[in-house]
Amino acid sequence: MCVCVCVQMAGELQLYVCGLLKSLVRTERNQQMMCEAGLPHELLSHAAVCLESETHGLHRLMQYIFERLAAQSLTPKDLRYVTLCCSVPVGRQLVP
Repeated sequence: MCVCVCVQMAGELQLYVCGLLKSLVRTERNQQMMCEAGLPHELLSHAAVCLESETHGLHRLMQYIFERLAAQSLTPKDLRYVTLCCSVPVGRQLVP
């Protein structure tokens, strides 16, 4: 039972932090500061599962945060990772 509670609390904490980051990336200055600190790389390193799986509960929030940061700055290494791992499957269109 303790493990269940810990897992639930961890999920709630992740959701809270994602919501907090989402609110922070709304301003361009915050986006610049986060990119300078290397947050896009950290997101790819630690939240790749969320970004790769559209069914993950944090996918939409993480995608929004990453897109806002990627619009500011993305290193070539991170761009390669996104291109290789998070590309759109064949037969699926980007724009509906």
